Amino acid sequence: MSDGTVAVGRSRPRVGLVGNPSDLYAGAVLAFSFDAFETAVTIEPDDAWVLPHDGHDLVAATIARFAAHTRKAIETGRVTVETTVPRQSGLAGSSAIVIACLRALAVRAGTVLSPFELAAMALAVEAHDLGIVAGAQDRVAQAYDDLVLVDLAVGLREASVSTIDRSLLPRLVIAWSLEPGLASGDVHGPVRARWEDGDAAVITAAAEWRALALRAATAVERGDRAALGEAIDRTFDLRAGIFPIAAADDTMVALARAHGAAANQCGSGGSVVALPSEERSADELRSRFEAGGFGALAL
Repeated sequence: MSDGTVAVGRSRPRVGLVGNPSDLYAGAVLAFSFDAFETAVTIEPDDAWVLPHDGHDLVAATIARFAAHTRKAIETGRVTVETTVPRQSGLAGSSAIVIACLRALAVRAGTVLSPFELAAMALAVEAHDLGIVAGAQDRVAQAYDDLVLVDLAVGLREASVSTIDRSLLPRLVIAWSLEPGLASGDVHGPVRARWEDGDAAVITAAAEWRALALRAATAVERGDRAALGEAIDRTFDLRAGIFPIAAADDTMVALARAHGAAANQCGSGGSVVALPSEERSADELRSRFEAGGFGALAL
């Protein structure tokens, strides 16, 4: 892009609704992106690559992966990252940087990446190039920018992804801790190692998570609020039997359930998604979270 055009790529945060984190264990997840926050990556023309300090490794690996994948010469530039996604909140902030950077690079190179190509490349950046323990869920939800069912029983393929009309989702409440949690790789690493060693508890949970995600997708399409709520709750309860749950997450889930809502972690920790018992109670539940000292919004 020799005319000095500035290239911008954007991405939104992700919520794992049901089945997470079984995308790391050949399971299935129901997840979606939402527009309350945004990550933007801007590339301005420069004589050399100038990368941001915060997110440097992510951006550098993304540029290298894009160049190798597309085999296109990319003009150098100054890269800036701006994000409003709460840091280390389990809302896929790091993969949002990668997805946004890939989109900016595609604009700069004058090429088009399909949603699946974008998701697969983003996963390769983090899992293969940087060695982060990561699954497909975040990248697929952000690349397709939709409500997606990702069934990984036979691995990540284009046929593994189904989009669902997101307007069928009932009103949900997202709440997050105002203090950053652990990095997602640190949360998932030990459990991933157990799965690779054939740990029966993790393998059994992954199979049930997959069934829950498939059931939840059907519940959304049929408008079955009760079945969706049961799948959301069971996803978290299974997770709590395998993963250590941070105090803030326990508190948020307990608060939601005390008010009749189903609740699950959005990701690796730091945020929860809650399905109120009735549509009209979403705003009240959001207020309850805020009164408890958490960030919250009703979708």
